[in-house]
Amino acid sequence: MIVLETSFVLVGELRGVLADVSRKDRSLADQMRRAAQAVVLNCAEAKNARGKRSVDRFSIAYGEASELKAALRLVRLFEYADVSEEVLGRIDEVCAMLYRLSR
Repeated sequence: MIVLETSFVLVGELRGVLADVSRKDRSLADQMRRAAQAVVLNCAEAKNARGKRSVDRFSIAYGEASELKAALRLVRLFEYADVSEEVLGRIDEVCAMLYRLSR
C-alpha cells in the first residue's frame, strides 16, 4: 500500500526533526511523535479493514497527518529545527493520499 510505505518514509525523515524539537519543546515533540505513529498505525489497520472501517481508519490517519503538518509549520515558525522542503512535500503527499482514501 503506497500511503503506508510513504508514511514510513516520512517518519524516518522526521527522526532528526523530532530530536531537535524535543530539546526545545518536549510537549510538542511528544505530540508530533504520537501523530506520526497514529498515521502509520491507522494506515496499517485500514489495509486489512473493509468498507466503512477502512474509510474510518483513513479518515483518522488524515486528521493525524493534518495535525503533524501544522506542527511542522510551528516548528519552522519557532525555529526549533530545520524542516526541509522534502519533508514538507512528503507530508503534503501523505495528506493528499489520505484525503482521497477517506472519502
